[in-house]
Amino acid sequence: MNDDFIVLTEFSQRKGPVTRMTIPPQSLDLKSFAIQIMTTDYQKEFDGTPVSDTQFVIAFNRKSMKNFNCAFVNHFTLLDIQARGFVRPICLSFVSNDMTKIMQNLPKMMKDFSEVTQKLKLNNIAIFIHEINKYLIQLEKTKEKKEKDPTVAEKFTLKTLHDYFIDMKNLKEKLLKSLKKKQFKYIQEKLQILNEQEMHNSNAIILIDDKITTVHLDRELRPIPLVCFPSEFEFTKFQLKSIHSKYSSQNYKLIHDNLLFPKVNPKSSLLKFAGIPLVNFNQKTHDLENEEVDFLTQNYLKNCKYKKINQNLLSEYLFVTETKIPKEIFAVQQKETPNLTEKTNEKNINEFFRSQNPKKSKWKSIQKYQKQIGKVIYSLLIGKPLVIRSSNEKKCTKFIESMKCFIPGEKFSNEKINWIISDLDLKILLSSKICGVSNELKIPKEIQQFIFEFSLETSSFIPDFELQSNLIQKIVNFFISNKEYSIEESFLTSKLFEIALNAYLYYHITFDKEGELQIKNRLDNQVQDQHEKILTHFFDGSVLLKHDKKILKCLSIFISKQQLNFFRPNFQENVFQFHLDFLQNN
Repeated sequence: MNDDFIVLTEFSQRKGPVTRMTIPPQSLDLKSFAIQIMTTDYQKEFDGTPVSDTQFVIAFNRKSMKNFNCAFVNHFTLLDIQARGFVRPICLSFVSNDMTKIMQNLPKMMKDFSEVTQKLKLNNIAIFIHEINKYLIQLEKTKEKKEKDPTVAEKFTLKTLHDYFIDMKNLKEKLLKSLKKKQFKYIQEKLQILNEQEMHNSNAIILIDDKITTVHLDRELRPIPLVCFPSEFEFTKFQLKSIHSKYSSQNYKLIHDNLLFPKVNPKSSLLKFAGIPLVNFNQKTHDLENEEVDFLTQNYLKNCKYKKINQNLLSEYLFVTETKIPKEIFAVQQKETPNLTEKTNEKNINEFFRSQNPKKSKWKSIQKYQKQIGKVIYSLLIGKPLVIRSSNEKKCTKFIESMKCFIPGEKFSNEKINWIISDLDLKILLSSKICGVSNELKIPKEIQQFIFEFSLETSSFIPDFELQSNLIQKIVNFFISNKEYSIEESFLTSKLFEIALNAYLYYHITFDKEGELQIKNRLDNQVQDQHEKILTHFFDGSVLLKHDKKILKCLSIFISKQQLNFFRPNFQENVFQFHLDFLQNN
């Protein structure tokens, strides 16, 4: 079998490491596996303080586990008054042949398994305290009988019985003091249930002389469910089945599911772009969960200033890699989808810029790159440095000036470096976000991996990081696997690029150089109508059908998390210090 599975293992005081349960059931011989993961010694005597869980990931050699190469392991301890030292070492493991999947989902996996074991241990503590109460009664009764009849409990003296009583009482008190308020309340409720059940039990009190044989190593301990409530253990099995179902999925689906949880942790700033939240860590901090303010206003962008952030936040600012990009950016027509390219008619917009808009020279400077402009805007919006290659500094500078409005946090000043003639410096790139270089300038390999390149001569767009094509492919695969939608990948791809293109058109139709809205009465009705069409599409997306909005919502999840790295956890060592130095000095 090559499917992932969960295994519950115990270090038996008679047999050593043994497998107690697997989810789903396995026909594999797990004896060598049980021995390998139960190497930690939990056999010291319980002193009244609960032992914390131990969680780690181990790798197997192919001899011990032929079909699996790794496991997430969660060691914990259950208490049993019949066990040696009152402890029963237990281990829950998620076994897989995909180390990458475990490592990328490790924090979430640790949390899920901890929730299972914490509930299991709470129920176990309730039973353990209940049995201590019974044991104290047995000690007291035995002590009273021995005072009257010396032949009772021949193995013990009165002093020994008294010492046992004091030790067990102290153990109980120390255990109860270690509990939090909610835990204590929960255990009290469970103890009340156990006491009510005990009242209906007519069995006589067992004296210690008879009881003592149960702690010998000549018999097997009770099944695990009996030391943590059988009904509660059934719920634990249900939880483990849910965890198995969750983490046995393909890795891309796990990444998608993770993104459905809080989008940014810790809190980050937000730029809303066509209804899509985008992460930019250089803006002011906002709560993504409760955000109602529209941050698309140019006044917001104008007033944004870089703000000092701590290393914990920077540690979440990671990147992902990718291989290919789609060729087309315009929507593929489908019956259920309106032809959006007609809504923002290219011919009408070109005529508008030629005839009426004073910024027509700026439009001409990018007109030939219309099909690539969506990709360029997209890279700026997600915060990746963009390097423009050109043989003409003046042409390159014009292009850069026309694109600056899409740099989140841009203050619309002339302080940014537009043209670099010497060696590139990653710190400068990270601060300026966009710059121009000559075609002859070589970009070092250690910098290439951090940037996007765009050539004004070839109209090419060469990404070294992940654009949206891989993300879209994951979305398509997710939809197919869930059979919720039937969507062409080209349509999803074009949808995202088209939003970026419309953003460019909208900005240069309606805003001046300082980012102020310019809708004057001098514009005729045709221009006003054209503006309203773009505005409607850009802000509200009302020209999109319900089906399309669901697509964009799904896309937004991936975009908002695109800077978080699930693939290269050590990447921060190479780039974060540049961010930190820049932010602290501004």
